[in-house]
Amino acid sequence: MEWDAIAVCRNEGLGILPWSPLAGGWLSGKFDRSTEKPDEGSRVSWAEKAGWPETNWSTKTVEQTWNVLDQLRAIAKELNVSVAAVALRWVMQRDGVTSTIIGARTIEQFSQNMQAVDIYLSDEQMARLTKASDTPIPYPYNLIQIFKQRDNAQKMNEF
Repeated sequence: MEWDAIAVCRNEGLGILPWSPLAGGWLSGKFDRSTEKPDEGSRVSWAEKAGWPETNWSTKTVEQTWNVLDQLRAIAKELNVSVAAVALRWVMQRDGVTSTIIGARTIEQFSQNMQAVDIYLSDEQMARLTKASDTPIPYPYNLIQIFKQRDNAQKMNEF
């Protein structure tokens, strides 16, 4: 989904149904800094072979990914639930999100995912995850953020 479409949906009260809430398995908790490569047959392994950059190993093994996973693991421990449950709950509690789609392949994964409906993340936990995951909105998509403040819009009219 394009950056600006999310802001428009939120502004207009339209529901958002995020694609790949576990980031192709990355946010399930199965990887950590010591993982050398994904298991053969995993979505991440497939993405690497297919050259799909959004979820492949080469693209995602960066500090920001590990920081998000560190926060997910810490919160999962606080709540005594799976990492996947925390990740899904985090997505579900985001402004404008009305539902989410899971892609569990096993009963165990399904059970872990379903824990998300029984928990609620505190404002502090949400803030920790958002801080770890936030990336700058690229130009020109950031213009909505810039111009949605009335003062900034008025200043632009002065030019």
